Amino acid sequence: MPLLLTLLATGSLVAFFVALASGAMGAAFLPGLPNHLTLGILAALMACTVHCAVFTYFLGTGLSIKEAVAVHQLDPALIEETKTMKKRAFPWVFNAIFAVMGAVLAGGFAMSGRVPAWLHGLLAAGAAAFSIYAFYKEFAVIRDNVTLLNTLKKHLVQKSIENQWPPEEADMSRVDQGRALVFFGFSAAFAFVYLRYITRTEWMPVLPFALVSSLSIALGSMILKVEGRSR
Repeated sequence: MPLLLTLLATGSLVAFFVALASGAMGAAFLPGLPNHLTLGILAALMACTVHCAVFTYFLGTGLSIKEAVAVHQLDPALIEETKTMKKRAFPWVFNAIFAVMGAVLAGGFAMSGRVPAWLHGLLAAGAAAFSIYAFYKEFAVIRDNVTLLNTLKKHLVQKSIENQWPPEEADMSRVDQGRALVFFGFSAAFAFVYLRYITRTEWMPVLPFALVSSLSIALGSMILKVEGRSR
């Protein structure tokens, strides 16, 4: 799961820089506006999706740890540690999303002439820089969370040896991957609804969003179903 988040974050940052470059080369909302608008919206959606995926990752792993501690009577301190992880990560998640949303709103105001274009560019560059730093802080917590999950797995392996459980019961990472994929699928569907019907972006094609949404939800649901049967 951390590898998937790393790839998504990298793609998000690339989209950010492409959108910033298109805005700069468009000479402050001149003829290049449609392309910049598309790239900017996609970059913002990608950034918010990755931050939301980080949020979901901690919710999923926290729930898994809580369930494991309750069912297998493990050390309750593991639950407190996962709560600490959330407290460290969530402020960066939410503040980064707010920064991106602020840049998008400023872009809309700049299009209507209510704020200068340079202010939108400044906020967009600031949102990109803050997202980079937020990703750095979030992934630092994810590394600590992976260590916590490995500790939990060691406890579960020991329990499985003592109680002669199948070894697969000590592995919970695929459940978190399934949950994240389902969440990502619904996020893609919501992104299309937002663009097509709220922002009135009539030219936005439905096929890419439908494919991403349906494939993510189907794959995530299949993972959850298979893991549910194995347990």
